[in-house]
Amino acid sequence: MLPVLITNIAIMSVHMSDTMMTGHVNSVELAGVSVAGNIYMPLFVTCMGIVSGLSPVIAQLYGKGDNDEIRRVVRQSFYWALLLGACGSILIYFGVPPLLDRLGLEARVRTVAIAYSRVMMLCLPVSMLVVAMKEYMNALGCTRITMLITGLTAPLNIVFNYIFIFGWGPMEAMGGVGAAYGTLAAFCTGLIINVAVVRWMTPFTDYRIFDGLPKPQPGEWPQALKIGFPIGLAMLSETSIFGAMGLFIATYGTLIVGASQAAFSVTSMLYAVPMSCSIALTILVGFELGAGRPHDAVSYIRIGQRVSLLAAVLLIGTVLVLRYEVAALFTSEPELLSLIAGFVTYAALMNAADALNAPLQGALRGYKDVKPVLLLSIISFWVVGLPLGWMLAEIAGQGAYGYWQGVITGLFVGFALLACRIKKVRAKYQ
Repeated sequence: MLPVLITNIAIMSVHMSDTMMTGHVNSVELAGVSVAGNIYMPLFVTCMGIVSGLSPVIAQLYGKGDNDEIRRVVRQSFYWALLLGACGSILIYFGVPPLLDRLGLEARVRTVAIAYSRVMMLCLPVSMLVVAMKEYMNALGCTRITMLITGLTAPLNIVFNYIFIFGWGPMEAMGGVGAAYGTLAAFCTGLIINVAVVRWMTPFTDYRIFDGLPKPQPGEWPQALKIGFPIGLAMLSETSIFGAMGLFIATYGTLIVGASQAAFSVTSMLYAVPMSCSIALTILVGFELGAGRPHDAVSYIRIGQRVSLLAAVLLIGTVLVLRYEVAALFTSEPELLSLIAGFVTYAALMNAADALNAPLQGALRGYKDVKPVLLLSIISFWVVGLPLGWMLAEIAGQGAYGYWQGVITGLFVGFALLACRIKKVRAKYQ
């Protein structure tokens, strides 16, 4: 879990550094990169979720000791992961311009956003190949290796960003679009490192992944895709809810919007812990089921739940005690500081709900029971959370806080539903 946590933080920092470094150019470049990044990230997360369907498939095959099947699945995954990234690139190319037109952006901001998107569309196929190899290595239990590779990629991204954004030597300053070139260079470097590790490092050499080029076998791709697509759509459901909340909260004024957005950032960082626990459980549960040890899988689930809750108690307690200090990281204005501190309290409560949900989601994915996870995610956020939030905000008079209250309630409802589902799934293996 700990290497996975570090890896996830490193992945988030790669995309966060684009916005943070562009902010030191000017407000136009920052606005263009921010808008384009907000469009790109949900697509990236969705594609990453689909590719992550490899993890439970490979973990179960690893538990069975079926090395030949692992080799075949991984080699074929390179084709469909690359195709998935290419489809996303096409969607960016044709979809971003009309979407930006509907937003009514300033001409200069739109120009930066288009330029940034055109480079990032090249990054998507490369990043999906990187994710495919990461999932392969993680499923074999080699999470420390992926941690080291990603941990190296993150600082490289900062170096490349500096060169392309601000210019260095013969390289002229490119501004916001330079951040996209920096990210592309970082992922290309990461791809080379991943290929080298898989090609020449033990235990990956035993699988001979790069010995010869296999023919594409589209008929075999659904094995992983039927697991990956529900995971990707569930991740889209989870990430897009914050965008929807942001749109509704935007009617409450600039200060409220800024305070809520700061709390979203805190929530994203806190979520790294339960998400990492979820990924670890997907690997461990899949491995134990493949090895024919369902009782050990249940033991890991219980351990994962306890670890997630313990981490949540520590994090929530720290955030609540230091909520004004956390708010001070975002602003020095007294009025905004107080608002952020209030929203950060709700961010802590949301982390409590995430700490209950995430381990069960990861365990169900280890069982390959992914469609119910997608359905329960939609119910939690879009059937219960957002409608209840609107009623609390607009009818009950809770204001912007009502949307947070509604979504947090939806998460707790989702936990109850997930607990019932995993109890049913576990009974099949008794």
